[in-house]
Amino acid sequence: MAQTLVRPDALRGERFHIEGPEAHHLIRVLRRKVGDELVLFDGARRRCRGVIDAIHPDIPAADGRIIAELPVSNDRYQIRLFQGLPKGSKIDFVVEKAVELGAVAIFPFTSDRGQVKLDGDAGASKAARWGRLAEAASKQCDRPDVPNVAAPVSFDGLKEVLQEGSTLAFSLSSRAQSLKRGLRLDEGHILKPNSVIINVVVGPESGLSPAEEAKLVSWGSVLVSMGSRVLRTETAGLAALAILHHELNER
Repeated sequence: MAQTLVRPDALRGERFHIEGPEAHHLIRVLRRKVGDELVLFDGARRRCRGVIDAIHPDIPAADGRIIAELPVSNDRYQIRLFQGLPKGSKIDFVVEKAVELGAVAIFPFTSDRGQVKLDGDAGASKAARWGRLAEAASKQCDRPDVPNVAAPVSFDGLKEVLQEGSTLAFSLSSRAQSLKRGLRLDEGHILKPNSVIINVVVGPESGLSPAEEAKLVSWGSVLVSMGSRVLRTETAGLAALAILHHELNER
């Protein structure tokens, strides 16, 4: 059963209220009726089961009562994906799958070798679309939260946010360390001690430029690789998320 997203202020105590597009989908598309059970989440880590008490098709809206709270797991590490903007609709795929794979936030960025440049109104419009994709993916994969998808920024605009936690930047450089070995030696020696946040940086189709990699290293990042395999930009970050969750959050 796909989850239904409810605003935090509309999920209070033992009651819930659904309106707007979510109510339209619930009533017109899913054909839910009074007495039907729902799985609800507020996008801020609360999940519960509820029963519809009343439907108002003209508004549209639905009201009901909470019958059970659902458990929410907490990962040891919070993994954020920084994705160099790829061409076409690849970023839509990355956002959707990154949500499924547990990214807590997604930061698209423009870069030296990237062919996509978004700023101003165009960037804000894209970010709104990505936010809707993140909501839909969260509903479908039973996440209790909706990850934030930021408006695209320049590469240099990443410096401040990358100061928090450990940063792993994927590179084809001979200087790059093995992700596998780095995570398994000494309980993850490529991570800063006591890091809770892990930042994963992936360049666009042609990768990060040498100048960008040098900046990342100067900012405290570690260049890593997945061995001899060369992955597409829309694959690399997702593979990294899967590997990191397997090695660090699912022990």
